Amino acid sequence: MPHLKNTFPVIGIVFLGLLACNKKDGENQHLNPDDQTTFDLMSVKEGSTWRYGGRDGVTYTRYARGKDTIKLDARYSYYERKDDNAGSFDPEYFGKNKDAYLTLVDVDGNQDNYLNYLFWKDGATVGTSWDNTGKVNAPTIGRVNVLVESYVAEDNLTMMLSSQTFTRVVHVHSDLKGGPFNTRLGNLDIWLVKDIGILREEVHIDVLGQYQLDHTDSLLDYHIVP
Repeated sequence: MPHLKNTFPVIGIVFLGLLACNKKDGENQHLNPDDQTTFDLMSVKEGSTWRYGGRDGVTYTRYARGKDTIKLDARYSYYERKDDNAGSFDPEYFGKNKDAYLTLVDVDGNQDNYLNYLFWKDGATVGTSWDNTGKVNAPTIGRVNVLVESYVAEDNLTMMLSSQTFTRVVHVHSDLKGGPFNTRLGNLDIWLVKDIGILREEVHIDVLGQYQLDHTDSLLDYHIVP
């Protein structure tokens, strides 16, 4: 597998192993493209940057590019993510639909098979929950269902990272499930704060004993263009 660049691509890898028996559509399946508005969790202005580091010492930088693009028939803010070691860039897409904050998950790494993923709801309080579901094309398997169950675990937190103190932090916990009995395959935790963006991500995965992953990355520094 290519070196991990951030958590959201890892979700795509995990999705390939999910064979969930979904009984209902997630909220990500009921979004009207006409309700898509400007992404405001973090700056969209060109020149804004966020640098992250993992426990393995690898860093990557997210760049706002100051432009929108159309994906899945809706408008998304376009960012790029640079692997600071390899020097390569990958596209990232973030959007807002009413109170739903979205990103597009690159399911197979080819940048042409995306799943709309709702990772936070603006104004959500502790205990607020939602699901993401969908169908993706998995190599050798064909069409498979996916299920991610999310909820706000904590809010109004104070967090210190790299000698910086952040307030009003929200912690979202997600369980990744699969199989005919929705077996739990792992979990994803995201800490974020409005106007700055994603502060920290932790992912712990065990797909039927065939694929394991434990990864954490945290914000090292950032620059936001006013």
